[in-house]
Amino acid sequence: MRTLTASQVQALFAAMRTFRDDDLERGLPPDEAVACHECGRFRPAAGAIAYPDGLRCNGCATDHELLRAAGYR
Repeated sequence: MRTLTASQVQALFAAMRTFRDDDLERGLPPDEAVACHECGRFRPAAGAIAYPDGLRCNGCATDHELLRAAGYR
């Protein structure tokens, strides 16, 4: 496990927001929702990421990537 710097965390958040922004720019309706495999809630489809174990909303995908980068996953 490793400690991420504030700059690394900010960069990861920015990268994950890019997925959301790209989906919206491509015309995905902002009110379209998906069922998140991680949190179990219906969340915005924009920025959702498909992982081998299921679809994660952007917030859960961001958490997943932060934990992965820090060596917890």
